[in-house]
Amino acid sequence: MLFVFLPLTASRAGAVAADIRVPGDVKTIQEAVTAAPAGAAVIVEPGEYKENITLKRPLTLKSSSGPELTVITAATQTEPVVRAEDISNFTISGFTLKGSDAAGILVRNASSGVIEFNRATGSENVI
Repeated sequence: MLFVFLPLTASRAGAVAADIRVPGDVKTIQEAVTAAPAGAAVIVEPGEYKENITLKRPLTLKSSSGPELTVITAATQTEPVVRAEDISNFTISGFTLKGSDAAGILVRNASSGVIEFNRATGSENVI
């Protein structure tokens, strides 16, 4: 009887990025976004979060339960709640965004983005 052992190796090209859950895996949305590799999904559980988020790589930022239950209020009122700048292939989905004089979501120099199922309140510039 002949046994052949083949080493199994993972290729980064075929690897699938794991989801990061807030607050299950990390405490803040920005911490999750910063830790997430390109192509990952940051899933935000219901709750109220006070922070400003900056997306810098392709990823999905998504609430698990929709805008009625997942609210992000700007920690710095003069900054957008979510900023997607110099980025491609991103998704922002399912949040209520409030408390910013600048914008709910600021998109600049970006492509292939999906922004869906969000609500922005209290800002002259929604997106």
